[in-house]
Amino acid sequence: TPMSSPLQEKSYLLGVLAVKAGLSCDERAAVLVTKLIEAGASVGSTIEEAVGCGSREAFRSKLYAANESIRALKFWLRLLDDCDLLSAETAAEVAATAEEVQRIVVGCLRTLRQAGQDLRVTEPEPLPDVRTSGSPS
Repeated sequence: TPMSSPLQEKSYLLGVLAVKAGLSCDERAAVLVTKLIEAGASVGSTIEEAVGCGSREAFRSKLYAANESIRALKFWLRLLDDCDLLSAETAAEVAATAEEVQRIVVGCLRTLRQAGQDLRVTEPEPLPDVRTSGSPS
């Protein structure tokens, strides 16, 4: 079924990519894969909850929760990539989508702040280049 906003579409895609990345991982990474998939699914489900919120405050709260899940996903993704448990190509695709979703979420939060709803929005931290070698710098 078609989604109603780019944020919903991209956050759903992020969940799908997280699941596919997890399924492509080395089976020795089962615990880490579970964390990656949980974070990816959490982003999409939290965005869907946000869309259904009845107040700006509840919407804002859900967007912050989605941003937290994106940060967690980026952590697990980096860990899997740096431990050579995930292909660099897969990691790069998930990372790019996570960055795109995070930019949309932060943009929504900034709009709410400009409307006088929030004062603590900051820019997302840049995502490390996961396309480089699997070893941490």
